[in-house]
Formats: sequence, C-alpha cells, structure tokens
Amino acid sequence: MAYDNLIAFLQSVLVPSNLEEEQLDDHSYNYYEMYITGNGKDKLKTLLLLKKRLSCDYSTAKKSLEQTPLLIYRGVEAGAVQLEKELQQIGADYQKKKISLAEFLT
Repeated sequence: MAYDNLIAFLQSVLVPSNLEEEQLDDHSYNYYEMYITGNGKDKLKTLLLLKKRLSCDYSTAKKSLEQTPLLIYRGVEAGAVQLEKELQQIGADYQKKKISLAEFLT
C-alpha cells in the first residue's frame, strides 16, 4: 500500500508531476480554474497557446476560441501561477477563479 489514507493519495495525484520538485509541504492547497475569455492583444499567440494546451490542431483551436469562456486549466495554485505568467506575457484575455476542493473533484 503506497498511502495510508485517501487524503495523502489525492494530494499526490492532484499535484502535477512537473511541480513535485517545488516544496508544497503545508498540505493546504488552493485550487483554480482558468478560462480564456477572448482573443487578447494577439489572436495568433492566443491560438498557439490553445493549440499547445488542448493538444489540437490550429482549426480546432480556432473553433474553441470562438466558444469563450473556454476552460484551459483546473488544478493547484502553482500550476495556475505558471499559466497566468504565460497568459500575461502573450496578452491573452483570461479569467482566474479560485475553487474549492469539492469543485475541483467534480
């Protein structure tokens, strides 16, 4: 058995593997949803970000951008902070919303 309780298991699953090296020792995580809400300053850069985030082709990203708000992230705060920096850098229109653990799990 890898974990003694369900909470420890869920925390291990909820923290993305690329963030595990960061010290998240306090065990009180904040969860966020992030949405693209429009084209932003540079529509092409926003489309390229969507293409990467959604693992899709350009035409699918373009169709997705037409259906805003578009959920592009749901997870722990550390991942939201990284994505927010990227969104700000390209001048994307986005919304960041704090959610509860219960909302995250549904």
